Amino acid sequence: MRELLEMTRHEIRVRAPFDPSPYAAAISSCERFLEHIVEVRQASLYFQPFLFNGSEEFTRKMVPVRRDSVASILMNLYILAGALRAKRPVPRYLPSAAAARKKLLDRMAEIEKECETERIVRPRSGMRGRRWADVYQYAYSSALTDIVEQLELLQRYTKAITGEMALDFPD
Repeated sequence: MRELLEMTRHEIRVRAPFDPSPYAAAISSCERFLEHIVEVRQASLYFQPFLFNGSEEFTRKMVPVRRDSVASILMNLYILAGALRAKRPVPRYLPSAAAARKKLLDRMAEIEKECETERIVRPRSGMRGRRWADVYQYAYSSALTDIVEQLELLQRYTKAITGEMALDFPD
């Protein structure tokens, strides 16, 4: 894609000069977004069994907030993709992926405290297992935060490319 973008400098433009910088920035942001998706996937595979010890009750408590967080990110991506495909402006207000992420991380901390007070957390190999659970949880939280940051950058770049919808107030 970068090669195609580079070739646009040599094309004849009738209307106005083409600025490839927002497109290049959006491509870079998409690449970083994909890297962070892989990080979240890897981290989520490992920290859950240590932290909740396979308890269905705690897993059930996590599912709604995790689903909301993922849905918020996917909805934003869907709206941005539609705006780029249709060459239409992006809505001014989009679902907040940052708020959904914060809810998820708060719920994770809440459940961890609850597990510790009930003595349900039983690491597989003592303190070593607990340490790895903390490492994977930190990796998950960090990657999720990075995903939200990249999503906000993608919103900004898409708005630079397609424009932003104005608010129409009724008279």
